[in-house]
Amino acid sequence: MTDNFSISSITPQQFDSLAVLHRQAFSNSMNARLGLGYAKKLIKWFAENPACIALAAVDSHGRPQGYALGMPTTLSKNLSRDLAPVAAVGIISHPQLLFDREFRAVLRSRLRLLCGLGGGQAKYPPPSLPEPTISLTGIGVSPSSQGQGLGSRLVEAFESRARTMGARSVRLSVRIDNAAAIRCYEKCGWSLCPTPAELPTVRYYSKLLFA
Repeated sequence: MTDNFSISSITPQQFDSLAVLHRQAFSNSMNARLGLGYAKKLIKWFAENPACIALAAVDSHGRPQGYALGMPTTLSKNLSRDLAPVAAVGIISHPQLLFDREFRAVLRSRLRLLCGLGGGQAKYPPPSLPEPTISLTGIGVSPSSQGQGLGSRLVEAFESRARTMGARSVRLSVRIDNAAAIRCYEKCGWSLCPTPAELPTVRYYSKLLFA
């Protein structure tokens, strides 16, 4: 039951456990495959940036069981720039990642963004959304707490925090094979966006936050 969980802003004491949870939730993503150090730095970056959303769901014993991360669309380059040093360490520590085609594609996109070539923004398709827009960058639930509606509660808490911060719309991307997440977003009223032909493994969703 979702009543067993409370959701509030992430605290420094939760960085380690949430980094582990993040790697479990996104085991095949670039962020997770760069190692635990990168995952912790990622959580810390969101939690310490006042323009971002960083929420943790804890159980009745105070143990983190889920999280949601979000940022204004204008901060994509800042994120890639600030995490570049620890990402480089992760690549050096896991050189086999460079043999993965999908990893190389994501890495090229990040590098293009850092160089001002727009690589990171192009992945979001139309329609254009009313600004300010906040992206739901990451959301995860511990395997032991899945199937209890916690994902939906985290999405709703993310939307509520985004409204409080003055956002007029929210958006996200999700892999097409993540059926549970897609059901959650659609249940929460998010709308499917057109998907570019060159991105067949991803779906895009958005939602307006005003009547």
